[in-house]
Amino acid sequence: MGITCLSSTSLAFFTTATLVVCLFGRVLTSPQNNNNSPTRSPFAKSPKDQPCSSNQQCAGLFNNTLCTSRGYCECSKDHVEYEGECLPVIPMYGDDLTTPPCQHDIQCQAELSRCNEESKKCECWDRNSNGRNATVHWRNYCYIKTGLGQNCNINEACKASIEPAGDVECDVRSRTCKCKEGKTCEDIKGGSNILGGVPSLTIFLSAVVAFKVFL
Repeated sequence: MGITCLSSTSLAFFTTATLVVCLFGRVLTSPQNNNNSPTRSPFAKSPKDQPCSSNQQCAGLFNNTLCTSRGYCECSKDHVEYEGECLPVIPMYGDDLTTPPCQHDIQCQAELSRCNEESKKCECWDRNSNGRNATVHWRNYCYIKTGLGQNCNINEACKASIEPAGDVECDVRSRTCKCKEGKTCEDIKGGSNILGGVPSLTIFLSAVVAFKVFL
């Protein structure tokens, strides 16, 4: 079916066209797809460029998409766009049976993460330092490894690096990781602290001195 354009001076009929612009008139009829399949806009290089009126229309043109209230397609929940495709978001350190392999870093949504080219799994990785800074994983997030007495911004960074996680905090005054008052904690890689940040060795030596004085 063609498109009929009516202008103030002439009547033009186009037999075949994908996109027709009537400069001096208005479109009376629109092109119809004979097989009723959705037509992709020639300007749509990605889902967000494709106008839509229904989810079915988007799904017929791009995988894993839906139609938004703005009238354009976008990637569906738990998917992210990469070079015009909607790829699944991959959880950190997923198991081999249920977690699909990742293809690109953008699928690994946690900050400080990447897609390992060999294992095809999302892993913690500091891109800014190209992996020189050690990272740790805790509750599906990645943090720069932070030991007792080292600088921190949030409690989670300390909890990810020190155990037990419930006994450590990022001190609001010193902005360093420390044990909570009266608690014992240690770096996951080793080295313990007792009673809110007092080194265990200091307490041990103090106890020895007190014992000798007593004798």
